[in-house]
Amino acid sequence: MKHFWCQTEILVLIGVAGALLSACAPTPPPLPTLAVLPSVTPTSTPTQTFTPTSTSTGVPTATSTETPSATETVTITPTLPPTLTQTPTMTATPTNTSTATPTEAPTSTLTPTVAPQIMSLTASPSPVQSGGQVVVAWSADATKLTLDEIDPNGSVLQSVGVGPSGTLSYTLNATNGNQINFRLTAEKANKTISQIVSVIVACSAPWLVSPAPGPGCPQPAQSGAFTYQAFEYGAAFYVPNTNQIFFLDGQSQIANVFTNTWNASIVQPTQTPPSGFFFPTGPIGYMWAHGYWSDGRPLQAVFGWGISDFQNYSGSMQIGPGGEVYLTSPIGGIYRVTIASGSVGIWAKVG
Repeated sequence: MKHFWCQTEILVLIGVAGALLSACAPTPPPLPTLAVLPSVTPTSTPTQTFTPTSTSTGVPTATSTETPSATETVTITPTLPPTLTQTPTMTATPTNTSTATPTEAPTSTLTPTVAPQIMSLTASPSPVQSGGQVVVAWSADATKLTLDEIDPNGSVLQSVGVGPSGTLSYTLNATNGNQINFRLTAEKANKTISQIVSVIVACSAPWLVSPAPGPGCPQPAQSGAFTYQAFEYGAAFYVPNTNQIFFLDGQSQIANVFTNTWNASIVQPTQTPPSGFFFPTGPIGYMWAHGYWSDGRPLQAVFGWGISDFQNYSGSMQIGPGGEVYLTSPIGGIYRVTIASGSVGIWAKVG
């Protein structure tokens, strides 16, 4: 390392060397000349006293800058209360208190006192058997009340004016339908309301057909050993219960009814049918061979040959309220034969 010596240091060294040399001399007078050394030391010490100036300047600057900032934050806090004073505008919402809907409610309560009311309407018993009685009871608030008996087609069977409350008895017959409606009409202050109650009218004898084919009740069904045979152009039924033969033309839907005249002692002449066909025998075959259609043609010419042999089966027959005849078939389904006049009528497959 290189050392650089300043002038003052050289002088100090010289002074020190001189002091050592003078110490060896016996005479003390040179000591006053060495008093010049203190003048050198005071000049070097002031250069090291510059450090207090930096500490003194730092303290006042810190205290002066902090105090103004503290005073500024105090002025901000007063702005908060004014914002809180604006909240009373939320409580001043008299719109909820001014809901005049409760005051309007009395107007709606006035309407029931003006309009008619039906408190109750009943009919019992239901179902009721045809020919039985049913009691209709009602209670209403009206200036005019009408009670109507109505059939299933909407036709009024009878109408009667009644009082605010009461009961009436009705005898119901299935000929008017299997469901009878009772309608109560109430009038008041130019306003009209109505209410309906229904009664099921049951038949004492159940129908072979479901649902019931029409109003009214049938006679009890009859069962027996029936005979059925299918032909090229129709079919035939023999009903031993009434000793009748029903020929049903499949082309015109016309039916002819004949009274059976055959018995086992009568010998029928036989004929040979074409291949695949059958020669009718028994009551149906005898009438087929000797009977005539309502227009004068022989039955054999109207129906052709049998396409199957005759079938004996356990069948049922029922007579409806209008005299129509319902016949069960061994091949499924029920046939209805309606006689228009004498022994001629029409037929249809039902159920």
